[in-house]
Amino acid sequence: MSSIFRVLCLPKNIIPVRYAIQVNNYAAPGMKTLGKGVSGKKGGVSQRMVYPVEEDTKKLVTYVCGSNYYKEGEDIKLKPDSEYPDWLWTLPVTPIPLEEMDPNTKHYGKSSCVILAIKGDSKGEFSHLQNRKITINIDERLDSVFGSLYGSCRYCKCRKQGRLLLRLCTHLIYTFAGLGQDDSLKVLDPWQDLPNDYGKNGYGRFNALRQLNPNVKTMIAVGGWNEGSTKYSQVVANPARRAKFVDSIVNFLEKYGFDGFDVDWEYPNQRGGKPEDKQNYIAFLKELREKFEPHGYLLSAAVGAAESSASQSYNIREMSKYLHFINLMTYDLHGSWESSTGINAPLYAKKGAVGNQAKLTVDASIQYWLDQGAPADKLILGVPFYGRSFTLQNPQTHDVGAPTTGPGTAGPFTREPGMLGYNEICTGVQSGEWTVVFDEDQRTPYAYKGNQWVGYDDIKSLTEKAEYIKAKKLGGAMLWSIETDDFQGACGEKYPLLKTLNHVLRGGEEQT
Repeated sequence: MSSIFRVLCLPKNIIPVRYAIQVNNYAAPGMKTLGKGVSGKKGGVSQRMVYPVEEDTKKLVTYVCGSNYYKEGEDIKLKPDSEYPDWLWTLPVTPIPLEEMDPNTKHYGKSSCVILAIKGDSKGEFSHLQNRKITINIDERLDSVFGSLYGSCRYCKCRKQGRLLLRLCTHLIYTFAGLGQDDSLKVLDPWQDLPNDYGKNGYGRFNALRQLNPNVKTMIAVGGWNEGSTKYSQVVANPARRAKFVDSIVNFLEKYGFDGFDVDWEYPNQRGGKPEDKQNYIAFLKELREKFEPHGYLLSAAVGAAESSASQSYNIREMSKYLHFINLMTYDLHGSWESSTGINAPLYAKKGAVGNQAKLTVDASIQYWLDQGAPADKLILGVPFYGRSFTLQNPQTHDVGAPTTGPGTAGPFTREPGMLGYNEICTGVQSGEWTVVFDEDQRTPYAYKGNQWVGYDDIKSLTEKAEYIKAKKLGGAMLWSIETDDFQGACGEKYPLLKTLNHVLRGGEEQT
């Protein structure tokens, strides 16, 4: 998820919102009923059960089999909308029947499972559990987990990371919606995004963040890399199909309550697109802006930043007329698709660089967009909270430009070869596993250990990028993505990268 941050404050009066506790339950083979409304299945099959927790409900019931059990009134510090990490559910377990549990006794076992249910409702369901009440801390509203709202967040550390610092952001962009076969804006993951059939209601919870900070604008992006380009090229080329798509977007924003729309078509006239995409893209943006105006919706676009990509895809001067701001993806300028090491988002080029290598920098990309007619105050500089990693051909040769054999080893949280989150990098740096070099030419660090190499951004390089934004009078910074910052504070304070950008862009003024 992209976040653009400028000046804002968090209101001191926190408005209650509706929460849901999600339960992942594994039942041992042959198990039948585990409790009212919670049914086991044969073979250790996982079930997802969601119980709504109303605004004024703070008493829940917990049923724990295994090594964890809490006494009545004990605060178990469960976060709103939280999920238990995958490692709790690796083994099927046989739960102790509810009626046999003593609330004053701890129960021990080789595995743990947790089942949560609401206090008995008006129909009396769960009434036999009411004598086992646990106070759930639901006041830490910024600690709720948003699952894959921030990129592809599927793993245990990532699931508990939702301490989103609303006071540091002005715009939050939910990724992604898609283009359906009927030429309408499509929900890509109904279970994740909607409340139907015990879904996680991502849209609703995301937009409810405005209750915590009314200054924040929430937007939804369409597209992304996995959506491709061909179907977007086909739809915008046909005026009738394009008009239908535009109307569906307006209806979608109204239905789900977003403040705006981010076009992340990757990319016009590339990956199956056509040369006429360049002009059809302008027509699409123009029609969107005209339809948005009566509603006050925001319109932005996430775009390929480097000249080699942007020159193929965009009429920059024309598109700038219709967009409120432009999210420049000034990252992934180098990566494991190349045969030598390169820094993900270098601010400047290496001395002596020529040709395209001299242009694959943040500065060269920004200058290209300015030269092509984009207003500086509409340009939002994208910064990566992750690095691009490589496997070195020779561990003794580890400079920028060293030969490589492929992507670096996947990290424990991001689990993607060729990529490491800052939260994964900083722990290795802090422990001394990685040797860090700050490239004085490119004003960005890289690190290596054995045959592994990663180019990334840290507090120092982001401080310089934030100063660059101010010097160029750009509109702000956009980050991809929040879950790879050090949100847990494993290496120091929490959210060091987000806080650094915010602090510099605000001129050192502390946010309250």
